[in-house]
Amino acid sequence: NLLFNLYPEQDFFFLMNKDVVNYKVFDDTKNNYIHSKIASDYYVDKDVLNKSLENLKFTEIEGDIELFKKQLDPHIKTGNTFSKEFNVNGKYLIVSFLSVENFKREHVAYLISISEDDTLMLMKRNYLLFNFMIFIVLISFFVIVFQSYRNQNKLLKMSTIDFLTQVLNRNKMVELLSQEYVKAKRYNSIYTVMMIDIDYFKSINDEFGHAVGDD
Repeated sequence: NLLFNLYPEQDFFFLMNKDVVNYKVFDDTKNNYIHSKIASDYYVDKDVLNKSLENLKFTEIEGDIELFKKQLDPHIKTGNTFSKEFNVNGKYLIVSFLSVENFKREHVAYLISISEDDTLMLMKRNYLLFNFMIFIVLISFFVIVFQSYRNQNKLLKMSTIDFLTQVLNRNKMVELLSQEYVKAKRYNSIYTVMMIDIDYFKSINDEFGHAVGDD
């Protein structure tokens, strides 16, 4: 009762070594003890166990007794103090076994405390939030790069294409002609420039309008 009052956020159990109970307890009172479900070499006092179950806060452990037993058994057999962490249905629990010794400093019992590890849960949430933020930053970065690439191509096209005729403008034509001239000179070859002139084009604009002339 004292432990439950001092630490209301935790669960407590008490295990006693089976050999100690068999040696110390009178035969007519041994029926007050039952085997522990998580430690085959230990007994629990039925009254104490019922009190613990009445105050049980982490009911998740009742459905995973075999899992607890499998992972705790190697540590329990040492008789030493230890703690073990469990993830039960997304809830992180710390199960601590405090070794109780007699006056001969011999291990005779375990005091078990079960508490929720808020630190790990917070770390997990921060980790997920951090990954989500990285994902958002990466998506934003790729969107910016894509927009920049598209705008750059658009500007490049605008700088080389004549708005009216939608063909290469004079600057681009001069650039291409210069390249062809350099190649022809390098390989000692010839190249041909063909120009088309529409006679009386001005009369078309004058008679039918600039829109028809543009088309």
